[in-house]
Amino acid sequence: MNAQDFVNAIKSPVVFFNSVGNPRNRIAVLHETELPFSLSSLEGDVVDGTWRWNGEGEPADCRGNTVVLVTIDDDAEEWDTQSADYEAQS
Repeated sequence: MNAQDFVNAIKSPVVFFNSVGNPRNRIAVLHETELPFSLSSLEGDVVDGTWRWNGEGEPADCRGNTVVLVTIDDDAEEWDTQSADYEAQS
């Protein structure tokens, strides 16, 4: 299953990724249906409700750093927190 299909199938998608020089990022996919940068086409498997990238491909983050780990969870608490922060800044 690719990452975008998993995001579309869950209610509160939160992406966790590590990239070289930019570790431990958590971003909620809020008001858009598309995943950021090159993550949408990545392939992976769902294990215990978490999508895990299979390591194939060479994704990069928005700064061009190589992404080395990607997981996606249906995390309502984190999604709500980031959504509220986003709304407060708007």
